[in-house]
Amino acid sequence: MSAVVPESAAQLAAATPDRRDRYVDLIRVVSICAVIVGHWLLAMVTLYGAGELPFRLPFQIITWVLQVMPLFFAVGGFAHAMTLASLRRKGGSLGDFYRSRTARLLPPVLVLLGVWAVLAGVLEAGGWERGPVGLAVDRVTTPLWFIGVYLMVVLFAPLMEFAHRRFGWGVLAVLVALAIGFDLLEFRYGQLWAGVVNLVVIWLAIHQLGFFWSDGVLTRGWMPAACAVAGIGVAVTVTYGAHWYPVLMVGLPGSPASNMAPPNMALFAYAIGQLGLVLLVRAPAERWLRRARVWLSVVYGNGVVMTLFCWHLSAVFVVQGVLLLIGGKPPAAGTGGWWAILPLWIVACAMPLAGLVALFRRAERIPGPPAGGGGAVVAALGVVLCGVGIFVVSQVGFDGLFLGRPEEVNGVTPAAWMGVAGLLAGLVLLRIGGGRTAHG
Repeated sequence: MSAVVPESAAQLAAATPDRRDRYVDLIRVVSICAVIVGHWLLAMVTLYGAGELPFRLPFQIITWVLQVMPLFFAVGGFAHAMTLASLRRKGGSLGDFYRSRTARLLPPVLVLLGVWAVLAGVLEAGGWERGPVGLAVDRVTTPLWFIGVYLMVVLFAPLMEFAHRRFGWGVLAVLVALAIGFDLLEFRYGQLWAGVVNLVVIWLAIHQLGFFWSDGVLTRGWMPAACAVAGIGVAVTVTYGAHWYPVLMVGLPGSPASNMAPPNMALFAYAIGQLGLVLLVRAPAERWLRRARVWLSVVYGNGVVMTLFCWHLSAVFVVQGVLLLIGGKPPAAGTGGWWAILPLWIVACAMPLAGLVALFRRAERIPGPPAGGGGAVVAALGVVLCGVGIFVVSQVGFDGLFLGRPEEVNGVTPAAWMGVAGLLAGLVLLRIGGGRTAHG
């Protein structure tokens, strides 16, 4: 028998069991909010021709502060360990795991893609897809790369969790060795394909840290401090010290390459240090989260976290449209005026995002496929097709999706259609893989 789902954040907050790790929920929300603010900052430069961000220490440090994506993958490892342990106790299947993990991720993505596909068609039919409007249609899907990669991590999560229980630190050692090897192939021998492979290997290694977190290994005694010192120390050494890796943790317009695209061992070292810093303040944070109003805010944030992520660039384009109508333009990037209006820019972007969240947040409450026996292979294939499809769409956007221009016949248009087709096929497989009964 399926459980009754509370209708509101207040009901969810009141029903939270004492054993729940509330800190994980807080980190998830804070991580996504930091990603959103970082994208808004970059949009302030790239959308309005305000110049290039100066390659100076303040901006370099900003890329380190705003690079919080590793925390989201580590939280994913923690959550996946808990989910898989629960499924083993209840006799659930791997198919149940895949369907439960995708049930929360995919509906908000589908709503975003559906709305923007319609907008793209209307804009192209009316001949309005040029200039800033075309840029919006082309880039609105860009952040979805994260969902595509995360689904690949979800695919491997059961295998990686089993290996963790069997071999412990040995699994992480193998992943690190592989990542170092692929870094050497990419940076020393120019094999760019190795960086693409590390797009999965590095995120799997960071995800593996979440298993040690769930085991309590990373929260014992001196471990958080050791991780913080060692991780940050190694990251600073291989970037600022030895110059083996780029300095930036997130790419900046007009600046050198970053450790994010593709991810590398500098990012992994930073992830260890960042997680250590976060775990150092875990105890006081958990006490703070026991306050009713604080926990209610976190519960609400978790209830709309995917909607926030999916629609935050759309909010930027709303602000851009208003500025275009009134002829407004930010000062040159990095100047005093630019810094002065930055808080106003963040507030301006947050206002339409709040409206978009209110409009589309119900997508996160769409019920997923029912749990049931079997269907693991079909569900896994569904995860693969959804992940690849979303990643493809994130890279090519919707520009030219319906009325592709001749030069796009072998470029944007077919790739966009293939991505959408893969996503839809994956959704079908996730649906047909389920059974009729639900585990209570």
